[in-house]
Amino acid sequence: MSIRWGVCSTTNSPTKDILRFVAYHLDAGAHRIWVYLDAENEDAYDALDVHPNCTVINCNETYWHRYFGDKPAKHQARQSRNATRTLARAGEVDWLLHIDVDEFLVSPGSVSDVLASLPELSLIHISEPTRH
Repeated sequence: MSIRWGVCSTTNSPTKDILRFVAYHLDAGAHRIWVYLDAENEDAYDALDVHPNCTVINCNETYWHRYFGDKPAKHQARQSRNATRTLARAGEVDWLLHIDVDEFLVSPGSVSDVLASLPELSLIHISEPTRH
């Protein structure tokens, strides 16, 4: 069984970091990547908008007003709303991961194969390492 997975991320990172993140996950087999630009970034937008496996969204005031009313003050709330919106629209993928641009999914084999080997309705919880 072929598993299609995707990634979404809300970011205000520099263009080179965003493009590296997208390229890495596409190379790892992501079927689609949704990038929510939390700050104006024409270079990243233009580079990603033409890629058939990327959806790039400018999260400007018009975006927030149209979909959510007001722009949340905390970036975690913006990430959550964007991930929830993506999940509701992500019918073309079997798994959706929310990953920050400074994080990279690492798998012992094909991500699709690893996901396909999980029991149905598996929930995976990955916590951040404890900081001292």
